[in-house]
Amino acid sequence: MSTTITSLLNSLHTHLQSQTQLLPTLHAQLGLPPTALHDELSALQQQLTQCIESQIDLRRKQVDEWMDKCAQIEDECLRYGKALGGHLKSSGLSVGEIRKEQVLPRRYEMISEFQEKLRQQYHTKLEQLLNLTSRISGLSHTLGADFFTPDILEPTPASGEDEYDSSSHRDVTPERFSRLEKELVRGKGEVAKRLTQLSANFVQIDWLYTELGIAPPSLDDLPSASSSTLGLPIIPRSSSSCSNRNMNSDPFLSTSMSIPMSTPTPASRQKPITPLLFLSDDSQPQPTATDHQRVFARFVARMEELSEEDLPDSNITVGLEGVEPTQSLMAWAESTRIELEDIKKRREAHIQAMYDQLEALWRRLGVTDAEMDAFVEAQRGTTDATIKAYEEELERMLELKRERMGTFIENARTEIIKLWDDLMVGEEERADFANFADRFFHVQLLWLLI
Repeated sequence: MSTTITSLLNSLHTHLQSQTQLLPTLHAQLGLPPTALHDELSALQQQLTQCIESQIDLRRKQVDEWMDKCAQIEDECLRYGKALGGHLKSSGLSVGEIRKEQVLPRRYEMISEFQEKLRQQYHTKLEQLLNLTSRISGLSHTLGADFFTPDILEPTPASGEDEYDSSSHRDVTPERFSRLEKELVRGKGEVAKRLTQLSANFVQIDWLYTELGIAPPSLDDLPSASSSTLGLPIIPRSSSSCSNRNMNSDPFLSTSMSIPMSTPTPASRQKPITPLLFLSDDSQPQPTATDHQRVFARFVARMEELSEEDLPDSNITVGLEGVEPTQSLMAWAESTRIELEDIKKRREAHIQAMYDQLEALWRRLGVTDAEMDAFVEAQRGTTDATIKAYEEELERMLELKRERMGTFIENARTEIIKLWDDLMVGEEERADFANFADRFFHVQLLWLLI
């Protein structure tokens, strides 16, 4: 038989009525006082009430337990929802829809399944986020700690989460992914930009070594293990092209910059030499000066292996494959280029000063333009050998001037006459310059013209 509240009450009423009517007879047989019946009925009422309330409390407690279990999982689902953001749309049901289920065990089952879906989706997105963050973190080691903001390098807590709790959910919303992807693109762009700049610096450094007649660092000369080597390893290319002094003793060492050109000569005879341009790529982590030199040496070796036809498009760097353009490597390349450019600038200035003296001596000693041009063409560049050739030629011309002072003075007089003619200086004005006619003052005239 099915039992309802009404049938239960009717059954209890009939049973209580039939049973309690036996109590007066039993009390009389036991010789109990008249008040015993009242006391016993009160005790029965209290026992019945306690039994019913106990059963109700038991069920109410069970309901509360189920409600708490559901609430805990619902709260966890809401946390996942905030962490996932727009990614939650693909999860189907929502917490609000599940709460409409009145049967608590069924609701608990539904919310548990929903939680598991969200958990799997969250951890999938979290893994993707950590991979993305790891790639950005790797770029930060190359680009420097200040290139990315701290919140980019570490997963941030989701909305409403405790940032100091390591177990709190991380922000894996589409907005967060979008920001990280933009930062990754920005970082890659900076790496490509630095590699291009590094390649250009290496090309210029290699060309400067050639122009200066100095051998660049080679893989055979550099130690295999990392060691701190300060300064540039300057080695003469050959005894025929330069002297045996290294850069540390070079008198032209300076810190200024200049654009490498050919040996300075007057514009009428200047024929600049255009250096070959190469592109490349290579780098090393936590580098010392020796490590940087090794990167450059590999770059040079790679460039020597390739012909000009084998080089890719100008926007692709070769020779620097796998290289990380760290700040220290970029700074080393920049400082090395500036140092070499300064040496070249100082040497050019020295050569130009000697040329200026030689040109005047050549002309006054009867050297032809063809001979001048031949010497300049033969002594192009800024190597030690070029400087030595200019020094020897200047010394030779000064010695020749001393030997042929008369010829020198006559050529100087001819030059003065030509200038007078060009300036249309009259005979009276010419006569005012007595030294020109007085042989005693020819030496003074000579030094005046010099």
